[in-house]
Amino acid sequence: MNKLVMLSDIRTEKKESDLSVNINFKDDSSNSVEEYLDFKNKFCKDYFDKDEICDNKLSSNVLDEVINKIFLLNNKKLFIDFVNEIFGDCLGTNCKISHIDNGKSRKVIRGKILKNPSCYINIFVEDEYRSFEYSIQFQTEDYENIAIEITKNNKSAKIVNIINLEEKKRYYRSDDMKDDLLSKDLDSYLIIVNSNMRVPDSYELREDDDNSCDILYRFNILKGWKYDFKDLYENNLYLLFPLKIFDLKKHIVYMKNLKSPNEIIEKEISRFFNEMNKYLNIMKEKNIIEYKDIYEYNIISKQLLRAVYSSAV
Repeated sequence: MNKLVMLSDIRTEKKESDLSVNINFKDDSSNSVEEYLDFKNKFCKDYFDKDEICDNKLSSNVLDEVINKIFLLNNKKLFIDFVNEIFGDCLGTNCKISHIDNGKSRKVIRGKILKNPSCYINIFVEDEYRSFEYSIQFQTEDYENIAIEITKNNKSAKIVNIINLEEKKRYYRSDDMKDDLLSKDLDSYLIIVNSNMRVPDSYELREDDDNSCDILYRFNILKGWKYDFKDLYENNLYLLFPLKIFDLKKHIVYMKNLKSPNEIIEKEISRFFNEMNKYLNIMKEKNIIEYKDIYEYNIISKQLLRAVYSSAV
């Protein structure tokens, strides 16, 4: 069922396939503070604060609400495959999943990275032995620079993790190691959906700590425009299919600047949905999704296109 979106529908309702970004951390020798200062100022906090708590006073908009639906698709396998790929959690599809959105919790633990999140949702996943909390936040106030942060909290091993980290801190604060720097991979993942500035492959934040030893917390970055539908499918990141709308929006802006006829723009929109549905149908044949999931993907993508289209005209 290939449900297409035409330009007239939107009005009435107001490849780079280069997998240069890997799911694993990559060394980036040019990742200097100066080179990515615009990126830091736009997206990142000045310091990493592992204990930060925020009041539930984040703003919300139509774009937030639509992106929210992507992470709450009825088929839980899509989210499980996604977090398994970026965190390596090896969760099975028989996990219990629940969530708390931004309207049902007075206080939440904020993510580690984003400076100005506008929306958040917490998803809880539990199997026979483990319990994870995934905090997902969006930064969407600038349509040209949209980011999503996913932070994992391993609740089943929280005490052990704290003890291990404190032991590392004491070791690195000893007299013999006082000049050394402890670097820790952060259980957070940053997706830059689109951006008009240079974005690194990974980045580091210093802990906001009164102690003499600085600790660098390092996180990986996925650049959405580096992945087409084929890449997302092959890397088990198909949950992010609807976010390719932002690439389409950029192409629409380019075509409008060239004074392209509306018929050409309509064909480009149709091509986008045909391509997405091609891979959704492949997933259906492999029993990853059902027909109702294909319908849900198309509805969310159509809503997302409406949400961003006003900024493209």
